[in-house]
Amino acid sequence: MEPTQDNVVCSIYGQLYYDAINDGTAKHQLILDPTADHQSWNNAYAETDFLRWMFDKKK
Repeated sequence: MEPTQDNVVCSIYGQLYYDAINDGTAKHQLILDPTADHQSWNNAYAETDFLRWMFDKKK
């Protein structure tokens, strides 16, 4: 989850990173949250399927 109201790290960096690793076949997600600030992980962990999605990933 990338906060767009972050006053510490500009959200464009999350978008640039996502664009760099997204090869069209990976199952990455970029969620832009216009209501979140720097502590956007609170919103991410509150998502009902976030932990299942995260622990489902393998290297």
